[in-house]
Amino acid sequence: MIKLLMILPLLFLAACGGDNDKPRSTPRPPAIDADTLWWVGAPSARPIMGNVVDIPAEGKANYVTRKCDLEGKQEISLTFSLNGPILSATPPIGPGLVTLYLQRKGDNWTGVGEYETFRWYATGSTITTNGAGTYTITAKLSDRWTAIQLSNSYSSPHKFYEAKQDCDRMGFVLGGGTGYGHGVTGPATLTILDYSVR
Repeated sequence: MIKLLMILPLLFLAACGGDNDKPRSTPRPPAIDADTLWWVGAPSARPIMGNVVDIPAEGKANYVTRKCDLEGKQEISLTFSLNGPILSATPPIGPGLVTLYLQRKGDNWTGVGEYETFRWYATGSTITTNGAGTYTITAKLSDRWTAIQLSNSYSSPHKFYEAKQDCDRMGFVLGGGTGYGHGVTGPATLTILDYSVR
Protein backbone atom coordinates (compact mmCIF):
# COMPACT_ATOMS: atom_id res chain seq x y z
CA MET A 1 0.00 0.00 0.00
CA ILE A 2 2.87 2.38 0.85
CA LYS A 3 4.54 1.66 -2.51
CA LEU A 4 1.30 2.47 -4.33
CA LEU A 5 0.97 5.80 -2.52
CA MET A 6 4.57 6.68 -3.53
CA ILE A 7 4.01 5.78 -7.19
CA LEU A 8 0.76 7.77 -7.66
CA PRO A 9 2.35 11.26 -7.25
CA LEU A 10 5.06 10.28 -9.78
CA LEU A 11 2.41 9.20 -12.32
CA PHE A 12 0.55 12.47 -11.76
CA LEU A 13 3.69 14.53 -12.40
CA ALA A 14 4.50 12.54 -15.53
CA ALA A 15 0.97 13.09 -16.88
CA CYS A 16 1.21 16.85 -16.31
CA GLY A 17 4.51 17.19 -18.17
CA GLY A 18 6.82 20.16 -17.90
CA ASP A 19 6.44 23.66 -19.34
CA ASN A 20 8.41 22.61 -22.41
CA ASP A 21 5.80 19.97 -23.23
CA LYS A 22 2.86 22.41 -23.31
CA PRO A 23 1.30 22.81 -26.75
CA ARG A 24 1.96 26.22 -28.24
CA SER A 25 -1.20 28.25 -28.73
CA THR A 26 -1.71 29.94 -32.08
CA PRO A 27 -2.14 33.72 -31.73
CA ARG A 28 -5.76 34.71 -32.24
CA PRO A 29 -6.56 37.21 -34.98
CA PRO A 30 -7.82 40.55 -33.72
CA ALA A 31 -11.54 40.66 -33.04
CA ILE A 32 -13.68 42.09 -35.84
CA ASP A 33 -15.49 45.26 -34.85
CA ALA A 34 -18.90 44.67 -36.42
CA ASP A 35 -19.81 48.34 -36.08
CA THR A 36 -16.96 49.50 -38.31
CA LEU A 37 -16.74 46.55 -40.69
CA TRP A 38 -17.51 47.48 -44.30
CA TRP A 39 -19.90 45.39 -46.40
CA VAL A 40 -20.14 45.50 -50.20
CA GLY A 41 -23.25 44.79 -52.24
CA ALA A 42 -27.01 45.17 -51.98
CA PRO A 43 -29.38 43.77 -50.97
CA SER A 44 -27.15 40.79 -50.08
CA ALA A 45 -23.67 41.85 -49.05
CA ARG A 46 -20.26 40.42 -48.17
CA PRO A 47 -17.86 41.82 -45.59
CA ILE A 48 -14.45 43.12 -46.62
CA MET A 49 -11.47 43.07 -44.32
CA GLY A 50 -9.91 46.49 -44.21
CA ASN A 51 -10.86 49.43 -46.39
CA VAL A 52 -10.27 48.32 -50.00
CA VAL A 53 -13.13 47.70 -52.44
CA ASP A 54 -12.27 45.81 -55.61
CA ILE A 55 -14.38 47.01 -58.53
CA PRO A 56 -14.51 44.29 -61.20
CA ALA A 57 -14.48 44.67 -64.96
CA GLU A 58 -17.21 42.00 -65.12
CA GLY A 59 -20.06 42.49 -62.67
CA LYS A 60 -20.35 45.56 -60.48
CA ALA A 61 -19.95 47.14 -57.06
CA ASN A 62 -22.86 49.22 -55.81
CA TYR A 63 -23.43 49.68 -52.03
CA VAL A 64 -20.59 50.00 -49.49
CA THR A 65 -22.11 50.01 -46.00
CA ARG A 66 -21.49 49.76 -42.28
CA LYS A 67 -23.59 49.93 -39.12
CA CYS A 68 -25.30 53.25 -38.56
CA ASP A 69 -24.66 55.62 -35.66
CA LEU A 70 -26.17 59.08 -36.07
CA GLU A 71 -27.03 60.03 -32.51
CA GLY A 72 -25.93 63.61 -31.94
CA LYS A 73 -24.23 63.77 -35.37
CA GLN A 74 -24.40 66.68 -37.81
CA GLU A 75 -22.54 65.59 -40.93
CA ILE A 76 -20.91 62.71 -42.78
CA SER A 77 -17.64 62.92 -44.71
CA LEU A 78 -15.91 60.39 -46.96
CA THR A 79 -12.42 60.58 -48.45
CA PHE A 80 -11.37 57.82 -50.85
CA SER A 81 -8.88 57.16 -53.60
CA LEU A 82 -9.24 55.40 -56.95
CA ASN A 83 -6.37 53.82 -58.84
CA GLY A 84 -8.18 54.02 -62.17
CA PRO A 85 -11.44 55.03 -63.86
CA ILE A 86 -14.83 53.58 -62.94
CA LEU A 87 -17.90 53.63 -65.21
CA SER A 88 -21.62 53.36 -64.55
CA ALA A 89 -22.79 49.76 -64.88
CA THR A 90 -26.10 50.80 -66.49
CA PRO A 91 -26.71 53.01 -69.55
CA PRO A 92 -26.08 55.70 -70.37
CA ILE A 93 -22.49 54.66 -69.64
CA GLY A 94 -20.41 57.45 -68.17
CA PRO A 95 -18.06 58.24 -65.29
CA GLY A 96 -19.06 56.60 -62.00
CA LEU A 97 -20.94 58.59 -59.38
CA VAL A 98 -20.33 58.34 -55.63
CA THR A 99 -23.07 59.39 -53.18
CA LEU A 100 -23.37 59.20 -49.38
CA TYR A 101 -26.41 57.26 -48.18
CA LEU A 102 -28.26 55.95 -45.12
CA GLN A 103 -30.88 53.25 -44.69
CA ARG A 104 -33.66 52.72 -42.20
CA LYS A 105 -33.93 49.48 -40.25
CA GLY A 106 -36.33 46.90 -41.73
CA ASP A 107 -36.01 47.93 -45.39
CA ASN A 108 -37.28 45.19 -47.74
CA TRP A 109 -35.49 46.67 -50.81
CA THR A 110 -38.65 47.08 -52.87
CA GLY A 111 -38.95 50.88 -52.65
CA VAL A 112 -42.73 50.37 -52.68
CA GLY A 113 -45.33 51.79 -50.27
CA GLU A 114 -43.86 52.70 -46.90
CA TYR A 115 -40.44 51.54 -48.14
CA GLU A 116 -40.28 54.50 -50.55
CA THR A 117 -38.56 56.41 -47.75
CA PHE A 118 -36.32 53.76 -46.18
CA ARG A 119 -33.16 54.62 -48.22
CA TRP A 120 -31.88 58.19 -48.48
CA TYR A 121 -29.11 59.66 -50.65
CA ALA A 122 -27.15 62.90 -50.30
CA THR A 123 -27.68 63.69 -53.99
CA GLY A 124 -26.74 67.33 -53.49
CA SER A 125 -23.21 66.18 -52.63
CA THR A 126 -22.80 63.50 -55.31
CA ILE A 127 -19.44 63.58 -57.06
CA THR A 128 -18.56 62.44 -60.55
CA THR A 129 -15.26 60.57 -60.70
CA ASN A 130 -12.77 61.39 -63.42
CA GLY A 131 -10.25 58.60 -63.07
CA ALA A 132 -7.45 57.93 -60.62
CA GLY A 133 -7.16 60.35 -57.74
CA THR A 134 -8.35 61.26 -54.26
CA TYR A 135 -11.89 62.52 -53.64
CA THR A 136 -13.78 63.93 -50.65
CA ILE A 137 -17.56 64.18 -50.15
CA THR A 138 -19.23 65.91 -47.20
CA ALA A 139 -22.95 66.14 -46.52
CA LYS A 140 -24.72 67.73 -43.58
CA LEU A 141 -27.56 65.73 -42.10
CA SER A 142 -29.60 68.93 -42.24
CA ASP A 143 -29.15 69.12 -46.04
CA ARG A 144 -31.76 67.96 -48.52
CA TRP A 145 -31.44 64.21 -49.01
CA THR A 146 -33.42 62.25 -51.62
CA ALA A 147 -35.49 59.14 -50.83
CA ILE A 148 -35.26 55.99 -52.96
CA GLN A 149 -38.67 56.45 -54.63
CA LEU A 150 -40.56 59.39 -53.19
CA SER A 151 -40.83 61.86 -56.05
CA ASN A 152 -40.97 64.91 -53.80
CA SER A 153 -38.64 63.89 -50.95
CA TYR A 154 -38.05 67.49 -49.93
CA SER A 155 -41.67 67.81 -48.84
CA SER A 156 -41.25 64.89 -46.40
CA PRO A 157 -38.65 66.03 -43.84
CA HIS A 158 -40.45 63.97 -41.17
CA LYS A 159 -39.72 60.77 -43.15
CA PHE A 160 -36.01 61.66 -43.30
CA TYR A 161 -36.07 62.34 -39.55
CA GLU A 162 -37.63 58.90 -38.95
CA ALA A 163 -34.96 57.25 -41.11
CA LYS A 164 -32.18 58.98 -39.16
CA GLN A 165 -33.73 58.00 -35.82
CA ASP A 166 -34.13 54.35 -36.89
CA CYS A 167 -31.02 54.10 -39.08
CA ASP A 168 -29.48 50.64 -39.60
CA ARG A 169 -26.88 50.99 -42.39
CA MET A 170 -24.94 53.92 -43.78
CA GLY A 171 -22.03 54.51 -46.14
CA PHE A 172 -21.95 55.32 -49.83
CA VAL A 173 -23.28 54.05 -53.13
CA LEU A 174 -21.67 53.73 -56.56
CA GLY A 175 -23.64 54.26 -59.71
CA GLY A 176 -24.69 56.47 -62.59
CA GLY A 177 -26.77 55.60 -65.62
CA THR A 178 -30.17 54.54 -64.29
CA GLY A 179 -29.50 55.18 -60.60
CA TYR A 180 -27.19 56.43 -57.88
CA GLY A 181 -26.72 52.95 -56.42
CA HIS A 182 -26.99 50.87 -59.59
CA GLY A 183 -23.30 50.02 -59.64
CA VAL A 184 -20.02 50.74 -61.37
CA THR A 185 -17.52 48.63 -63.25
CA GLY A 186 -13.71 48.78 -63.34
CA PRO A 187 -11.29 47.25 -63.15
CA ALA A 188 -10.24 49.55 -60.34
CA THR A 189 -9.61 49.65 -56.62
CA LEU A 190 -11.37 52.09 -54.32
CA THR A 191 -9.60 52.69 -51.00
CA ILE A 192 -11.52 54.29 -48.14
CA LEU A 193 -9.07 56.77 -46.58
CA ASP A 194 -11.44 58.34 -44.07
CA TYR A 195 -15.11 58.01 -43.14
CA SER A 196 -16.24 60.39 -40.43
CA VAL A 197 -19.63 60.87 -38.81
CA ARG A 198 -19.49 63.94 -36.60
